[in-house]
Amino acid sequence: MSQNVWLAIHTTDTPGAVALVCDNDVQALPLDAAGKHASTLLGAIEALLADMHKEIGHVKGVVLTCGPGSFTGIRIGMATAQGLSQAIGVEVAFCDSLWAEAAAHPRLGRLATVLDARRSEVYAGLYEVGHDGPVEILAPFVDAPAATAQRLLDATAPHATLHVSGSGSGLLSFSDDASGGVERIDRV
Repeated sequence: MSQNVWLAIHTTDTPGAVALVCDNDVQALPLDAAGKHASTLLGAIEALLADMHKEIGHVKGVVLTCGPGSFTGIRIGMATAQGLSQAIGVEVAFCDSLWAEAAAHPRLGRLATVLDARRSEVYAGLYEVGHDGPVEILAPFVDAPAATAQRLLDATAPHATLHVSGSGSGLLSFSDDASGGVERIDRV
């Protein structure tokens, strides 16, 4: 039986992660929490392959988050994906980091994904997450945390709860008068 095995690489944020998807089975490992992806990425891929009793030759394709996020992390992920692509002869597909964060979340409904952009800014996007994946409500943008919080609330229907996830979510402050409320959700 031929299995559909895909490798996912996320190095645009800390801690980052790698995942191996084999048909309906998904296993993931976080990368170094300090953002030292270069020293942990290949070892994490090897560990996932071993855990799922697969070899690198079983991989049919690589999916890579390509930003927004850490420039160095993006370069490390792209170099690794390109090397694997050439070594085993598979294609690389690219995915927006904010969309990937929303897609990885099991919660259905309105979800803002927020990543720390450093220098007192955050990257953010707003999605409606359904059974078929996230649908973009507010295109990805970068802004100061206070302006981002207001922009996300303005794009959320009155009396609806705004769910917020991602490494930058803790940088946002929401007023107590947000009509539907705000729920911070841990990353998956």
